[in-house]
Amino acid sequence: MRIVMPTCPCPQPLPAFVNTILMAYWTFILDWCSQQIYAHLIHRDSQHLLVRLQTRLKFTAVEAACAAFHHADGAGAPPTHPTAQLARALLVGHLYDWSLRQLEWQIRYNLVVKWFVGYPIFADGPDHATLERFELWVAEHQPRAIFDDVLRQIDAIFPHERARDQVGDTYALRADAAKESLVHLIRHACRRLLTVLHSADVERHACVIAALDRTALFGAPNEHRDWYLTDAQHAARVQTTVLAALDCTRLVRAQLAVVPPLPNDLTGPILDWLDRVDKIIADEVILAFPESQAISAPLTAPSTTPVDAALTSSLETPSALSPPTVSATAPPTVTERPAPVKGAYRIGSATDPDATYRVHTHTRQAGKTAGKTDLGYNVSVLVSADAIDPVDSDALGGAFIREVHVDTGAQPDAVALPDLLVSQRQFHDLIPSKVIYDTAAGSGKTRHLVALATDLRTQLVARLSAPLGRRTTDFGPEHFTLSANGAALTCPHGLTTYIAYRSGSGDGRDFRFLGSSCVDCPLWSQCRTQPVGSRAMRQVFISDYRDQITAARAYNATLPFKQDMKHRAVVERVIAALVRYNGARHARRRGLTFADFQVRMNATAYNLKRWMRLLALRELAAKKPAST
Repeated sequence: MRIVMPTCPCPQPLPAFVNTILMAYWTFILDWCSQQIYAHLIHRDSQHLLVRLQTRLKFTAVEAACAAFHHADGAGAPPTHPTAQLARALLVGHLYDWSLRQLEWQIRYNLVVKWFVGYPIFADGPDHATLERFELWVAEHQPRAIFDDVLRQIDAIFPHERARDQVGDTYALRADAAKESLVHLIRHACRRLLTVLHSADVERHACVIAALDRTALFGAPNEHRDWYLTDAQHAARVQTTVLAALDCTRLVRAQLAVVPPLPNDLTGPILDWLDRVDKIIADEVILAFPESQAISAPLTAPSTTPVDAALTSSLETPSALSPPTVSATAPPTVTERPAPVKGAYRIGSATDPDATYRVHTHTRQAGKTAGKTDLGYNVSVLVSADAIDPVDSDALGGAFIREVHVDTGAQPDAVALPDLLVSQRQFHDLIPSKVIYDTAAGSGKTRHLVALATDLRTQLVARLSAPLGRRTTDFGPEHFTLSANGAALTCPHGLTTYIAYRSGSGDGRDFRFLGSSCVDCPLWSQCRTQPVGSRAMRQVFISDYRDQITAARAYNATLPFKQDMKHRAVVERVIAALVRYNGARHARRRGLTFADFQVRMNATAYNLKRWMRLLALRELAAKKPAST
């Protein structure tokens, strides 16, 4: 069946003089049409988020901060896309959680978006490549510009926000990388090591490839996948891969020592990947060398420091970083570490080596922790507390994100809290009177660091952290009395000891009460777990932050503490809004720098929506008395 389309008559050509007039004023006609269409559209959609932001949000400071993106002098034409329009486009993209390609499409075909960004209807907007270049530049040179400027404008509209207490918590930002098995991780890291070596010097790369057993390191083309292997076959593959990886790092280091040396800017990435390969091996396996061979410390113990701290490469002396030489006659035995003794900051994927495993602990049984594990980053958030029972327009507010900070995933939750407070003081001249946190920040050390960061002007409100491995006795460290000079400790029965040693597992001292001194003590059963008369000593840990813990214990027993803890719910709502509606759950790019910038832009998007919501509530509250 054929479908016959009707033929449309060709339009009659315009007279020549009309064409001449139109061409002379064509640009002005298009601009006039664009203004008329935009005016009609904005009048109809006056409550649109972007329309409301256009009348209230000022971009002057952001435009000035991003002005260096385009060169200001020298040869060349004016920029096709000014930074004012690119900054608005970047903000809109994060406001609606669009990818750069989606943002390009929206600017081209969504009239409200095109109007807000600043393009006439018939103009071409930026493509995704231009948007990407600008986003990368902002992330590297002005990562805080948009977030800080929006927060300053919010403080100008809501001046009571700066005086509010703040509530903090953390959540996981999942990396743009998949978790890798041990063999795949080592092979991937070695591939990236060889790639950066090839980029730095092709000849040195060729020398390494010529001497490297590539089959042992990267596997045969037809080898079975890991999940098909038995335990013995898997152990044999780990043994072969680790030894080949050590040989690869040895060959690369030997090429770095060849004269003439490579420039520092080329040597740096190579040394970084050498350190990462060493770190993976140290965190994941145990090398058992024969007794006649010694093994250096970096490959015997898993790392307990962040990735950046572990990468202590030296550009001047690369040989100092060399691992032990693997003898061809007596290779070491490679054994994969059990999960509990692997490195705390172990790398999970060579795709994004800055990302580590974040364990959100929710149970602790028999000395083991269980919880949800995410490969990515640990995001710390501080928000302003909201009013529990708002009674006036000033109390209507709060729940703005005051500061964010991104660390690698394995970083403990409370570590970033002092940095959050220092950043607020540096960029906003703000020191909150109270910071309310969960038990993760309840240790005495965290309270001490918060006091140092704020010159004793911020009170940390949190439940006390339960000490690990505490004895099942009635008397804990808080029941013992420390002398004024800190040299003696007295037990509840009045016995004093001067025997004290620095603790090897915490910041403090272990005081010892000998069993022979406590034989006749009537409080034996309350103080010790051993049978009466045992000669075992009782050891009491006294923290260096005992005063902070004592003050916190006293405050936590008061009614104001209970009122403060009612504000804890606000940060959970804010985090839920971030991860569900503002794109703060999955990292778009790889690396700590870009993760921090993304979360800061996600927080900016949340703050803008919260700002417009509060203004709408304020306007609604102002109309109610007039209607009655």
